[in-house]
Amino acid sequence: MKHDTSFDWHEPGLTIGQVAQRSGVAASAIRFYEAQGLISSDRTAGNQRRYHGDVMCRLAMIRRASGSASPWPR
Repeated sequence: MKHDTSFDWHEPGLTIGQVAQRSGVAASAIRFYEAQGLISSDRTAGNQRRYHGDVMCRLAMIRRASGSASPWPR
């Protein structure tokens, strides 16, 4: 299977729904983490969040650091 290597992890483009689906973290938790300054997003002209691909790694670290596989903060 050939993988698409043209994806730039630092280029914004993932919606909150895509991040939630790929990471298994609820959209409400993602918004919470962003409000706490743990992750960041860019905004479109319509004020929609767009996340960089590296947010997936940050979410994994947050989950691990919280000591829980649960996506909800403690």
